[in-house]
Amino acid sequence: MKKNLILTILLMVVVGLMATDFTISGDFRTRLSLYKDIDMVLNNYEAGNFVDSRANLTIKADIDKNLNFVYTLRSGNLVWGGNNGWSNNIDVKTHNAYVNWICPFTGVDATAGHISWNDHTSLVLDDDLPAVVLRKNNIAPNLDLEFGYLVFQESQFNAYPRDSDGFLLNVDYKINNDMAAGLNTIIHREKTTRGEQENNFWIMPFFTYANFGIDADAMFALNYGSYERNSGDDVTNMGMAFALDLKYDTKDFGIPGINFLYTSGDDGSDPEETTVFNTLSTYYHSGLEYFGVGIHDGVQTFDPSNNGLGLMSVVLNYKYPVNPKFDVLFAAGMVNSIEESATGETDMGIEVDLGLSYKLFDNYTFKLAGAYVMPGEFYGKDLDDIYEVSSVLSINF
Repeated sequence: MKKNLILTILLMVVVGLMATDFTISGDFRTRLSLYKDIDMVLNNYEAGNFVDSRANLTIKADIDKNLNFVYTLRSGNLVWGGNNGWSNNIDVKTHNAYVNWICPFTGVDATAGHISWNDHTSLVLDDDLPAVVLRKNNIAPNLDLEFGYLVFQESQFNAYPRDSDGFLLNVDYKINNDMAAGLNTIIHREKTTRGEQENNFWIMPFFTYANFGIDADAMFALNYGSYERNSGDDVTNMGMAFALDLKYDTKDFGIPGINFLYTSGDDGSDPEETTVFNTLSTYYHSGLEYFGVGIHDGVQTFDPSNNGLGLMSVVLNYKYPVNPKFDVLFAAGMVNSIEESATGETDMGIEVDLGLSYKLFDNYTFKLAGAYVMPGEFYGKDLDDIYEVSSVLSINF
């Protein structure tokens, strides 16, 4: 910890001597959740609670008009009463550290270091990772192009040796003031010293439209994979997904919407060909608190792959702005697995949510959400209903 702190201070001193201008920003949040999840029901556990806090501090140093350095320190998520501690062993780590340079001759925007990157809907990849990303805006009229190299894991630094890296090729095209289209392409390669090799390829075209109160976002994703096992077996995979988010601003009666998600699954009947839609590090928001990514994402992990079984999620949502600072939120959704679980069922459950968001000050927000879930027989028969009540206080500066 002391060595890391010394290195951080030295790095900031060096950058400070070079920089002409500094910008400091950050955020802090504390979250509380009272909940009973499916695992608690299956194991006859009592309801639990979960409180955590997190702080980010970002320093941006402008070294030149075309060159800057960004460094973000993160402390958390620090669990109240957890083993990561609040006293002698505060968990402080580097969140982002990268250099951004705009070539004055070509206009290419180059970013290198530990960055945050996500695909258009965070369906496959949304994470912080080492990368080199090159972006050229207006390579043609209204056309932007992005290329990237990602590093997920290097074998020499891990107890379970594997090399895992990837490539990005992304296109964004503004059709007109109302419509835009694009394409996210991710290539992922992974190889272990035990002879196993996996190659995955995602191609994800998307389309957006915003006008007349309508806000529509649709994306189709195709996932092709080839796997070489140590046993000598070769497996090919062809999965697919479709995501749609549609909202309509009625002006006087709030904003109703619908979120639809489908991912293909596989029943394991064919040992050589599968139809799984794989993900890398997903953070997809369906609009639900429990069967999705809610305001306290530490309670439940939601992966659209559903452990290879696939799923279909239909969520109706509604937002009513009481005033510019106060919103009332509602969501109701049904989630089904595409393939059967060990119980022989596909019904995962029905969820109903109610929440609010209140801006206490310009940069200080309070959110509260409650979820009531009726789990389906996918998890077992005659299960008790489960629930979650979560809140978060956040400040940005």
